[in-house]
Amino acid sequence: MTVNFRYNAEDFAEANKAKLAALSGKPVDPAAAKAKSRYGTGVMRWVFWLGMAVFLFSFVWFHGNRPPSRPRLPAPEPPLTHNFLQTLSISVTAPLVLLALIGVGIGAGTARRRIPFYTPKMPSDRIVRSFWRMVAVVCMLLSIGALIASFNLPTAPDWRPDLVHLLFVLFGPWIVWLFLVVMLFRWQTARVKKRQAGELFTVEGSTLLQQQHLEASDDGITVSNPLAAHRYAWTYFVSYLESQNLLTLYTRDLGMQIVPRRAFAEPGSFERFCGLVQTHVAAGQFLPRQSGFAVIAPVPALPIESEMNPRERHAT
Repeated sequence: MTVNFRYNAEDFAEANKAKLAALSGKPVDPAAAKAKSRYGTGVMRWVFWLGMAVFLFSFVWFHGNRPPSRPRLPAPEPPLTHNFLQTLSISVTAPLVLLALIGVGIGAGTARRRIPFYTPKMPSDRIVRSFWRMVAVVCMLLSIGALIASFNLPTAPDWRPDLVHLLFVLFGPWIVWLFLVVMLFRWQTARVKKRQAGELFTVEGSTLLQQQHLEASDDGITVSNPLAAHRYAWTYFVSYLESQNLLTLYTRDLGMQIVPRRAFAEPGSFERFCGLVQTHVAAGQFLPRQSGFAVIAPVPALPIESEMNPRERHAT
């Protein structure tokens, strides 16, 4: 079996996504993954609204059942203390400083792939570093502004916060900080993975830019291009995983060989290749199908005529 194809950045992005889904126990099938994601989103939505309802109920009940204040004799005016905004600005400063330090660390540690004595032509990684440096600068400026505001805001006489205000001041900034950090990391991680997947296709002279030639038989797989050729025995592969557009073979050294489905132009050729993989590779997972792969029965060998001398032929 022989096929030809070219890789693209979407192939590696889909292969990595399917690998992470399989390792985390999530369905690789797009329809099942979409249904499970919809279910998870619905559960999180219900949890969020239930938490908001409990918070509002507690707030109303606390303020509605507060015992009436008793009349007191006039007392001397208490000294000025902090107010709600001053206390909140101090609580906001610590998360902002921590996020600024995280941005400085990530901005300084982000670097593209390199090798000694060679610098290929490829896009720069300044965008990622500039993003985190900008996050660090903005958070540091906001923290300085919060500290300045805590000293300049007007004070209130004998400010005594209730339980709701105290919980909001102590935990509110950290909850917002955690939500913001998670969203930033998820967004930036998706950008980095996409950039790394496309980085291999922007390096001058990369073998992934070449036309790939794949030959599969009972002896193994050969993948070649105008610059290199690799011969793999079936025992080198330990597992396989099929996604929407790919069939990925995983090797003993934790690498992978991606085979796009679009390479198999002839009807039934992809199913025959999957059957060959299933025969020689022990573990793996294919997408659900209505029927199994076709099994080709072995062709019986033709009898070989033995060479006989003239006397034996004449006797027969």
